[in-house]
Amino acid sequence: MRELWLKIDPSSTSEAKSDIVKATAKYCDGYVVMDEDVELIRKIWSGKLASKRGGDIFLVESPQEALEAKSEGKPCMALVHLKSPKDLETVSEYLEASCDYIAVKCEDWRVIPVENLIAQTRGKTKLLVFVSSIEEAKLMLETLEIGVDGVLVEKAKANAVESICQVVKSTRTRVTELEEVERLRLIVAKVAETR
Repeated sequence: MRELWLKIDPSSTSEAKSDIVKATAKYCDGYVVMDEDVELIRKIWSGKLASKRGGDIFLVESPQEALEAKSEGKPCMALVHLKSPKDLETVSEYLEASCDYIAVKCEDWRVIPVENLIAQTRGKTKLLVFVSSIEEAKLMLETLEIGVDGVLVEKAKANAVESICQVVKSTRTRVTELEEVERLRLIVAKVAETR
């Protein structure tokens, strides 16, 4: 199943953070939060939280931190900002460290690096891509007819998150997703007559 994550804006007020989580909790699979917001969000949300301390998923800043987290049995997520082709090497290092989630934010170029990342990470980690619109989410979820494992929305209003959620949950490009949709209910029948 594809995932929808929301990165909570650290510059928002506590009330605004609570409001966005309350409004989006039924749509999101997880939240990326600052350490100081973990306690606040935990009061509202019992699902997956990624943060540097206190979350269910350890937000790592280096492949070495990912290795340490994995050696302690902790799931981890890396946020990678892709500014140039050289940054793709960083993703490889996180893959070698067995990072559970790799969330990438692309600058000016998107589809080509995401195609490369889908091919590189398939079955090894969950690849999330930062998106800011329904169109971007759809494009990332359908790239290479396989798509990414999920999207991470940043600084969005609740209605935008709901719309992106509909795209995430309705995208069916992978074989397993198509099999779910195409299953037919078979019933036993008795042949009464043939000609």
